[in-house]
Amino acid sequence: YSLRRRVAWQTREIKTQYQKLAELGLKYSTLFQGAKDLIVLLDVNGLVLEINNVVSTFFNKHQEEVIGARFDTLFPIKDRPALEKATKDCLNGAGTSSVELSIENNGSTRFIDLDVQKLSDSQGQVYLFCIGHDITDRKLAEEELLKHRQLFEDAENIGKTGSWEFDLENQKLIWSKGAFKIFGTDPRFFKPSIDAFMMFVHPEDKKHVQDLIKTGMEKKSFPPIEYRIVLPDKSIKYLHSEKRMVLNSDGKPVKLIGIIRDITEQKEMELQIRQLQKIEVLGQLAGGIAHDFNNILTVIRGHVGLLKLYNNLPNEIQDSIKQISDASEKASNLTRQLLTFSRKQEPQRAVHNLIEVVSGLSKMLAKLVGDNINIEFNFPSQPLYVYADRGMIEQVIMNLSVNARDAMPQGGKLTIGVSRQKRSGPLNGRDDFKVTTSLVCLEVTDTGIGMTEEVLEHIFDPFFTTKSVGSGTGLGLATVYRIVKQHNGLIKVDSSPGKGSTFRIYFEEHVGEKNSSQDSVSEKDKLLYGSGTILVVEDEPMVRALIKGVLTKHGYKVIDMALATEALAISADALDSIDLLLTDISMPGGVSGIDLARQFKTTKKDLKVIYISGFPITLDMTELVEGINFIRKPFQPEELLDIIKNMLGNKS
Repeated sequence: YSLRRRVAWQTREIKTQYQKLAELGLKYSTLFQGAKDLIVLLDVNGLVLEINNVVSTFFNKHQEEVIGARFDTLFPIKDRPALEKATKDCLNGAGTSSVELSIENNGSTRFIDLDVQKLSDSQGQVYLFCIGHDITDRKLAEEELLKHRQLFEDAENIGKTGSWEFDLENQKLIWSKGAFKIFGTDPRFFKPSIDAFMMFVHPEDKKHVQDLIKTGMEKKSFPPIEYRIVLPDKSIKYLHSEKRMVLNSDGKPVKLIGIIRDITEQKEMELQIRQLQKIEVLGQLAGGIAHDFNNILTVIRGHVGLLKLYNNLPNEIQDSIKQISDASEKASNLTRQLLTFSRKQEPQRAVHNLIEVVSGLSKMLAKLVGDNINIEFNFPSQPLYVYADRGMIEQVIMNLSVNARDAMPQGGKLTIGVSRQKRSGPLNGRDDFKVTTSLVCLEVTDTGIGMTEEVLEHIFDPFFTTKSVGSGTGLGLATVYRIVKQHNGLIKVDSSPGKGSTFRIYFEEHVGEKNSSQDSVSEKDKLLYGSGTILVVEDEPMVRALIKGVLTKHGYKVIDMALATEALAISADALDSIDLLLTDISMPGGVSGIDLARQFKTTKKDLKVIYISGFPITLDMTELVEGINFIRKPFQPEELLDIIKNMLGNKS
């Protein structure tokens, strides 16, 4: 009986243990299969012993396909070496390890964060228990965040902006990458703070910035502000800043956020525009002065020309006449420079000795560059002629001299030379000179600071300047380049930092007829006599009187009038008797000389016209040709008589 009782008890105990074991297995199975993460049980060789339903669903594989297969080859894992390293580290003593895997799944990439843990059973059998969490959504969000961050940084770079945040409680200032870039600092080594920021602010702007910050904190509102900063390399930037205060739910200020924008280029452009506006105003003023001055010079040079016709004057009188003539010639060149400054014009070319042109500027250049710069001139013994606009060549020399002066703030040496250069090939492989052309070289050398390769690439660009804001327009060398090209010349520059600069300008040498005549004054004057009726329309009384006197003396009948409106009143019969209209272009009354000529030609189509002006021909005056039907003030009497004689066909 007792044996039966013992067997029955043991049987019940065995059933109970099996029941508990079944319940434990059910719990394990429930936990294993019900988990939301991927769970895989491996042996030490990486063979799959068991997987949960999430793995089956994730990889679309049944249990029987997986059990006994190698885990790293069964599933499309991209990072097999990383997985192998994680399992080896776990087996070789680490106990646990983690690895991030990318897996191809149904045509898309999924990311798994896998934790590997070493387990042992009661018999000492070792297993690898792997739990994987799908972090694809997190990874995609991180990638999206990185894209937005990169877009933000690109926007800051393009817009030259930066952003910042200042925590009012802990006084912590945070800068964006754009802000670090604007201030020229490295985020690895520079810690932003209010004190550090104020160290950057230009000394002249500090009080203004501090006052606005103080007022803004009191009013909880900040207006936009512009100020300057001084960078570690001593360069100056202009910044535009906007900020606002962030309040908590109780209305208490907690932080400030804002942006800064580098507006240095904008400021420089605004300054250049103001400079151009000033230049335009000065140009209009200069043009008006030059026009009035040319009328006076026309009278002076005209009467000097008349005096020269007398051969029996005492020597001292002839010397005085020559001095007056030379002085008026220089004054005429000055007015031409004013007109060059006031408007664009085509070169008015003539044959000039380039050595004489440079020499004529020596006194002006000495005053221009200052006492701390020594000027040296290098000229050959023989003259070198070029066919050029003297005023424009003088402007080139002065612009290059100013450029040299600015490159030698502590003083130095300016060397200006003229030489002949013969060569059998192009100077740079691209010049347009004939192969055998003899060239005249204008060379300007300074002992200044020199230029880098980067600067040399842009020196002839309009508005490019290395000078500080307000110190240059960037138009000087651009003007030089334009004038050289207008003369079909070539300009070359040699320079390097600390070794000064040399500008070489090449013109074709003029070897033909020079501006001279061997005819005596009296003989030439005889050839200028003519006949015919000329209507002179000129609003300046002294100029009109001079022209009338010169023409009358040389055989012409002259009808003179002050205004075009007055001339329009003459009858058709009177107009028919006129052989030539000699008229100023710009006159008061609303009718110009060109308008007058066009009106007359509706009645008399074959009327010959010569125009006079103190201004050069402009692009819209297509019917005007200097020396043919146009003469510029101031002029010599023989120049006017020569054009009239040619226009009337040598009528005498």
